[in-house]
Amino acid sequence: MGFFKPLATLSGYPMIRLTMQAALDAGVDEVVVVCGKNSDAVHLALKSADDAWDSAPSQTPQHRVHFVYNSAFASNEMLDSVKLGLGKLLELEQAGARLDAAFVIPGDIPAVNPQTYSKLIAHQQETGAPVCIPSRKGITGHPVLFTREVFDLVLAYTGPGGLRGAITPLVSSYLETDDKGVTLDADTFEDFQQLQAYLEHISANPSSIIH
Repeated sequence: MGFFKPLATLSGYPMIRLTMQAALDAGVDEVVVVCGKNSDAVHLALKSADDAWDSAPSQTPQHRVHFVYNSAFASNEMLDSVKLGLGKLLELEQAGARLDAAFVIPGDIPAVNPQTYSKLIAHQQETGAPVCIPSRKGITGHPVLFTREVFDLVLAYTGPGGLRGAITPLVSSYLETDDKGVTLDADTFEDFQQLQAYLEHISANPSSIIH
């Protein structure tokens, strides 16, 4: 897009911060942020407690947010970052954290309704599927939910297709949702403008947040 997506400003905040906050608002116990390029700036954007953020309804409990640095980000694929994140979660599990499942979401998908996280958990409990993926109008999106049993399979995977290749052999269940945010990212400048317009719309019309 010509600028660093995670720190692009949306609704007055860095995009990565909105992505993280949606997970926290959903009640996710631990958030692991895998940083590569501009990691110090990303870390600062997520950890700093500026006046504007402190006055917002949602706060950032720092003990629930963890950072992992991907030193090979220039040559790695998304799967490598996912493996680093899962590795950190396993460390937290060994330290006593309860670990039933994990969500995987890129940093440039900041408009997901927190309720969608809860609906994915309920969907997984109903279906028993090890992988649950949200979709809207038949288009798959994020966050993707992995149960604990999937972690070792993903960590051990070295085949083709990246993360998609790792989970292809597994039974995936799709949750159709009205949440437009699951498919909105910032891959192009046009995508970014659409994200911006959507967030402005739901800010002015909260009742339309999932339409």
